[in-house]
Amino acid sequence: MTETNMNTSNPCEGDRIAGTVGIPLPGISVRVVDPETGVALPPGEVGMLEVKGPNVFAGYWQMPEKTASEFSLDGFFMTGDLGRINERGYIHIVGRAKDLVITGG
Repeated sequence: MTETNMNTSNPCEGDRIAGTVGIPLPGISVRVVDPETGVALPPGEVGMLEVKGPNVFAGYWQMPEKTASEFSLDGFFMTGDLGRINERGYIHIVGRAKDLVITGG
């Protein structure tokens, strides 16, 4: 994702679980929230993935309103991806909550 660069990875050593994008990289926080309320969901529940870390962009250029609408009050970026985090911390992406527009590539 352009706004965040790399967030997760399957470990070089340890379990590589098919169907997941791995676990958050060091310094990165990922959580799953209810898309309507923003309330964090427990492991295994499907909701919107949010990410926070030094890899996340500061905001959309010259679009402060858009930037404000895409970040939670505690600084997590709302990715628009739907997913779940299992009890071991592995992330499964299962769909999209927001439209995705790809141009030029």
